Amino acid sequence: RHSSVHAAARAGRRHLLAIHFRAGNRSPERWSDPPRHGVSEIDFSLACAEAVERQLGWRDEDVAWYIATDTTAVADVPRVAELQAKGKLAILPAGHSDAAIIHLDRSPLALAVMGLVDTWAQWLTIASAEAVVLS
Repeated sequence: RHSSVHAAARAGRRHLLAIHFRAGNRSPERWSDPPRHGVSEIDFSLACAEAVERQLGWRDEDVAWYIATDTTAVADVPRVAELQAKGKLAILPAGHSDAAIIHLDRSPLALAVMGLVDTWAQWLTIASAEAVVLS
């Protein structure tokens, strides 16, 4: 699963920059987590990603961005949607709604089973990126 998530995130580009964005309390029926970041704060993470890309001297067209997040609501942020439409940014795994979103340390076992494989694939994709922006 990791190799398919990583390949889709990289989208054939030379470099992968991963963004870990944790909102925290967006799914209280699924886990108990304190608020971390408001969804609109993803723009700050994107600005950090742009700064990292510049600092490393990477060309925009050579870099794919991947967001691992605990809420599908980030996809509704205009800048995220714009970057997705350009093929610059991926939020994966796609097509699972939020069923694949769990917290290894906070989700009940019955829920964690549904998203465990995707969560580890996401963590391994973050770990294999050349640069990472963490929330």
